[in-house]
Amino acid sequence: MKNLAALAGSIFLLVSACSNGDIAGPDTSVPLYQFTVGIIDATASVAHDLVVCDSKEAECALITDTTFRTKRLNFNPAWSPDGRFLAFINSTDGVTSLIIANIESKSRKVIEGFAPDERYFPSWSPNGSRIAVKSQASPTISVLSTDGLIVSDLALQSWESYPGQPYWSGDGAFIAVADGSNAVQIFSVRGDSVAHLSGTGILNGWAQNSTEIITTKMLATDTLALYRIGFINGSKTSVANVPITGSYSIGHTTRQYSELGIINKNKLIRVNIADGTLAEILAPYPITKASLSSDGRAVAYITTPDPLNAFTSEVRLMNIDGSDDKLIRKGLTVFLSPIVRR
Repeated sequence: MKNLAALAGSIFLLVSACSNGDIAGPDTSVPLYQFTVGIIDATASVAHDLVVCDSKEAECALITDTTFRTKRLNFNPAWSPDGRFLAFINSTDGVTSLIIANIESKSRKVIEGFAPDERYFPSWSPNGSRIAVKSQASPTISVLSTDGLIVSDLALQSWESYPGQPYWSGDGAFIAVADGSNAVQIFSVRGDSVAHLSGTGILNGWAQNSTEIITTKMLATDTLALYRIGFINGSKTSVANVPITGSYSIGHTTRQYSELGIINKNKLIRVNIADGTLAEILAPYPITKASLSSDGRAVAYITTPDPLNAFTSEVRLMNIDGSDDKLIRKGLTVFLSPIVRR
């Protein structure tokens, strides 16, 4: 339960960029950004709720159940590829469940209940028909249908610590998982182990060709190396060496796995995964977390004016070139998940 305790002090944010459909309305000239935000009450610090906020109207709607607030956590939100559904983990009295919420109807469905401290980090397949979840108690990744049926269990060959977040390849045929021992295992969606790559560094996703994974590794105190590693033949291609000053964090790739975002001070460094070119986005405020939109047009980020007080955090949006920066909401959090466009 120590991992849940660590999560209890966190608040979670998820962003979806929508340009059509029931939520976004008829205007498709300017995308509507819809945020799923985790909020926390200072008087009930062990519970938080997920709300969906409209970036144009600044209106928010609760998406999680408010009962048993002092015994409940909601975390690890993940958008379906079409932006219509939100999968997240709920923990009430130490029992975790995978929940799928319909954003339009606000209805919720419990997909599967798990033993205490069990499954985390839901990850949707590219076509939205499957969800992979990691086990926190055994070296297993389970692939579920949206009806809750287990399609396959992926058994890690080696396991030195908790397995990492599962990453789907762009074609939906494979799942990559870091096993906690500086290695990555690749599985077919049927559950067959197809590769075990050692010495990979940190797993960050897939390349567009669905035959290479993306990894990062610090070469020195001021250089972050980005690689593409082929899981079929083990080939390793150096993509870029990124200058880093002090601490950094990895942003999310675009859904097409064309770019990786690296957050360093008040900069978001965009790395083109194909050719290694770098582009820096200077934000008007120091960036804590950031994420690129799947269409490559926008950046959502979190800044905290007072680093000692998380409730001073601000969620902001800006164009990919750093222009049109605007405040979305104050008093939020330190976690940002991928942006999806409907």
